[in-house]
Amino acid sequence: MMSTQTIPKTQHAVLINEFGAPEVMYYQEGVLVPKPKDNQVLVKVAYAGVNPVDYKTC
Repeated sequence: MMSTQTIPKTQHAVLINEFGAPEVMYYQEGVLVPKPKDNQVLVKVAYAGVNPVDYKTC
């Protein structure tokens, strides 16, 4: 079933612009929501997490 909700134009995001330690991640508001192209979908993520094993194996 298709949703009738409108897609927001901006979102909150944690951005990673380079490889490195957790310090390379930064929180930013007002990041544009990407526009899906043909044969793509846009998925709304309500919650996300990081596996502790993943962030301990640098």
